[in-house]
Amino acid sequence: MRRIPIIIMVLALCAGWWIRFDSLNAYCREQFGTVTQEYQIGETVEYGDDFVSSELQHKNCSITASSAEFLSLTDFLRKYDCELWSGAEQVSDVIADITILISNASDEDLKMFFFELPLHGYSFQTYCDAELMNVSNPWLDASSGKNGFAVRPGETGVVHLAYRIFRTYMDGSVWNLAAPEPLWIHLTDFPTEKEIRIR
Repeated sequence: MRRIPIIIMVLALCAGWWIRFDSLNAYCREQFGTVTQEYQIGETVEYGDDFVSSELQHKNCSITASSAEFLSLTDFLRKYDCELWSGAEQVSDVIADITILISNASDEDLKMFFFELPLHGYSFQTYCDAELMNVSNPWLDASSGKNGFAVRPGETGVVHLAYRIFRTYMDGSVWNLAAPEPLWIHLTDFPTEKEIRIR
């Protein structure tokens, strides 16, 4: 008989702790959590006051993903009229070729680095590949150490982003072309997390 009041007291304490824990977490999510906005191919994403990283912003700039293709290395090279280079056979299982338009409405040059545009799925993240970027953007000499591009004030630039996607990035259950894993280009981190879904 003595155990019943003790059990009731323990259950009441656990319930009280859970209610407090849940309400505190809800408050923190509301005050400090990020909101995710997902955009589609063809939609224009304004950077606004959102941060790309802890100190980097692209105010008065916008980005639009106009197309996305998933190609073999052979098809990718054929598309950009380029020849196979030494070691290229080992490049990847699939190459994501994404065309973006970047508009700069600010008064200064917009400098954007390729690491600012990671491609990710549920189970992996990858960055633009310098060798492939050289192929899809002949004006860019990525092999000389350039890891980004600039857009002048009032202009719009077109860039063909190229990502290597290896089968080993994903487990066997998601590497399925009939039901492929969704993919996003990540644009901003805080206060709004903005992403473009490309598949």
